Amino acid sequence: MSFLTNLPKPEIIENINYEATKQDIVDKFRAQFPDYELLESDPYISVLEAIAYRKVLLKNRINDSIYSMLINYATGADLDNLAALYGVARLQGTKPQAQVNFSLTIALSTDVTIPAGTIFRSDRGDISTLKSSVTIPAGETTAFGILILEEYTKQSAVKTEYIQNPLPFVIKASQPDSYIGGAPVESDDAFRERAILSLDRFSTAGSVQAYKYYTLTANAKIEEAAVTTPAAGTVKVFIKVSDDADVKADVLAALNADKVRPLTDLVEVDMAEQQELKVEATLELLDISRQAEIDAKIRASTKRFALGEDVNLSYLYKTLHQEGVYRVILTNPDADKIAADNKFYEITEWRLTYQEATW
Repeated sequence: MSFLTNLPKPEIIENINYEATKQDIVDKFRAQFPDYELLESDPYISVLEAIAYRKVLLKNRINDSIYSMLINYATGADLDNLAALYGVARLQGTKPQAQVNFSLTIALSTDVTIPAGTIFRSDRGDISTLKSSVTIPAGETTAFGILILEEYTKQSAVKTEYIQNPLPFVIKASQPDSYIGGAPVESDDAFRERAILSLDRFSTAGSVQAYKYYTLTANAKIEEAAVTTPAAGTVKVFIKVSDDADVKADVLAALNADKVRPLTDLVEVDMAEQQELKVEATLELLDISRQAEIDAKIRASTKRFALGEDVNLSYLYKTLHQEGVYRVILTNPDADKIAADNKFYEITEWRLTYQEATW
């Protein structure tokens, strides 16, 4: 994707300046009516300004239309239509799930069944459905099932405990945990990168980029992929996912398809290894009252690095040296952390001590 960021701005895109557009229209008016004295208070000025404004809107619309046809700039539905030319569709993600507990006020003499597809709502209108039918056996009062949230997201704290479908018995539903295990709809940036990678799938030699494309397409939870060839005919693929889900089976199935894997390749798939990193530092502040503000900014910075991305001390110093910090004394790590292709670092803890600066 780096070559896309270095592309020059298309020459067909016009630089738009309202004042210059207005002046050009005023000059044309005066040239057409040289004997007419056009003053700033003249009603014709308002008309000319309206014409200039409409002309600027039209030029902006033309620019936007051009951008929508360029993969480096297209977004949303425009990008979907453009990527269709590559034979690629946006990954729709997966819906998260959560356990739901059912309870009856009193035990009944017959089984009570809550059918699959029963609709549940939250107090703000979020919708979920029951994944499979749940039966509360005769003589018992409780059972549990699985709800599927009707939203493509990684996780959600919403509670959908109101049963919308009318049931012929009185039953209470409670959701003890949050929704987890989903994946959001593929972002424009990720979709754009995968569309470019898709061109390499036409390679008949099993290129690195082709393997990356098919890996990223196998499951919406895959964030990144690294491909190595430790020996001739052997391809090792390492995958980094958005949660702890094991999607190796999906990737193996995609990469071993007859139209994907060259006959001579042996493909191995493994999960990328997470390297936990604890950052310890003492920060001297010019104003100790800003401790909470500075601490929040630091903890909101990047915590999860890319596959094979090194964690350099220079990055940590830059992150820690927020506005208002006089001095940073970094005690851990004490050297750059070098990541292998099959590993990625994640800052799991910030151990920060704050004190008033002295000089």
